[in-house]
Amino acid sequence: MSNADYILNAVGSIWTKARVVFGLVSGSVFLGCTGLSFYLYGWEFLNEAQLYRLTRTDPRHNISIYFYHINLRHEHDFSLLEKLISFLPQLAVQLPLIFIFACDLPLCFFTQRAPFVVFNKTHWLMWGYMLEFRGHNVFLQLWFGELAVFGSKHVRAGDVYSHT
Repeated sequence: MSNADYILNAVGSIWTKARVVFGLVSGSVFLGCTGLSFYLYGWEFLNEAQLYRLTRTDPRHNISIYFYHINLRHEHDFSLLEKLISFLPQLAVQLPLIFIFACDLPLCFFTQRAPFVVFNKTHWLMWGYMLEFRGHNVFLQLWFGELAVFGSKHVRAGDVYSHT
């Protein structure tokens, strides 16, 4: 089977009747709950519950590989592009995984979760605790720790993917 045939087969297997119904029901429930909450609480709800995490630049709670850069620049305004740029590596990893593992839905869900965790903006480490709760100047240690966590998660995800 050629690569093109494999991709067409994977894309075709994504759109089964059961999956479309599941997607429509899930999306309807999500949008219904979000719409009701938006009706009751307005834009503040939408920003705090859904949109804030996309553009967060709070250096005290952004404990990730992006932490050091955000901490160095937190007193300056970030452009929308700068706020969203941290999602590009995650997107670049997740999109191909959708097509590669589309034939096995549980595995596809797992492979989507792994990069999400690896690229998450809110990991937690001892250094994060020392900064956040103790007020110690451990910015560089925290960043190096996050780079180590990021790397180790990549290695573990690679181990899992190599066995599929």
